[in-house]
Amino acid sequence: MELEEDSAQREGVVRLIIKDFSQLKDEKFSAPVYIRNLPWRLMCTQRKVKVHASQKKVKTLAAFLQCNFETESL
Repeated sequence: MELEEDSAQREGVVRLIIKDFSQLKDEKFSAPVYIRNLPWRLMCTQRKVKVHASQKKVKTLAAFLQCNFETESL
């Protein structure tokens, strides 16, 4: 008896290319990649963070890996 191969991908690559990175103002999302039948995507946004020693704010990049972003949590 042969075991049926699982059709759900076990791994994948989620890629987000941002053009004019220095001009990033809004959130940017990658196309979803389905892994184990769940959608995964990257979300990147620019944030300004205060430096501890001074009150100067510096630009930083925040990156988030989102899973199953289409559903709402209860």
